[in-house]
Amino acid sequence: MNKINQLFANRGERKLLSLYFCAGCPTLDNTGEVIKTMQQRGIDMIEVGIPFSDPMADGPVIQDAATKALRNGMSLEKLFGQLEAIKNEVTIPLVLMGYLSAGSLAEPASLEAMGAILRSQGWTQATALCFLLFSMLHWPCSTTLLTIKTEPGS
Repeated sequence: MNKINQLFANRGERKLLSLYFCAGCPTLDNTGEVIKTMQQRGIDMIEVGIPFSDPMADGPVIQDAATKALRNGMSLEKLFGQLEAIKNEVTIPLVLMGYLSAGSLAEPASLEAMGAILRSQGWTQATALCFLLFSMLHWPCSTTLLTIKTEPGS
């Protein structure tokens, strides 16, 4: 069972708190410390924003944070290195939030191949349908993903 499923399975009636922050802001090298501090303060899950050069769907605060992070030198490679460095210290789920400006994340050879990828990750038909509907209506974020997980129960 993955960390997100474990979190929901073991919470009982307790409300969960998930927070967002942009990796690389306010400084390039503080991402790991921010994550560890949030965990120590009782945050249940963290949405780690991957800075993007044109975050038009976000408000001014997130746009500013992304701009600062990129100016600081944050990159996906740098973020993965920072996450690797703290992997044995962080036990709460981390959700990476990124953007796609054009194209697709993957171009499978067929719908069957895409289905196999999604099923291997625990997706059901209900999960896929909810994801498609939510994606068409607004930018996916951790709230959307949690709704997708909660509604069909997958």
